[in-house]
Amino acid sequence: MNLPNLLESGLPLFGTFVYGMTAGFVVILLDIIGPMIFLFALWNRKSWGPIWAFTYIGIFILNSIVALFTLREELGLLQILIPTIVGIIFVTVIYLKRNYFVNQIEPPSAISTL
Repeated sequence: MNLPNLLESGLPLFGTFVYGMTAGFVVILLDIIGPMIFLFALWNRKSWGPIWAFTYIGIFILNSIVALFTLREELGLLQILIPTIVGIIFVTVIYLKRNYFVNQIEPPSAISTL
């Protein structure tokens, strides 16, 4: 819903602001496609799910750390720290629950052995 505003006002990306179609591409890639791929991996218990989550959430965390040093005056400290803390919490939970993503081999059913 905020996409038209981001296209016009810009999006902080690794210490600079990107505008227009570039900002739109970043938002679609990181805010829509990234989570959808992770949800697919989560639902289907794909073994590559945690790696995908660490990668795309890591991009958010790294971007926030860069913004903390370069764009703190423009964005504000809380607008940088809160998403960073939430991202770290998500990565921690995914790391602690990474065994969920191991493909489980289902035991043969009783019907198939008859």
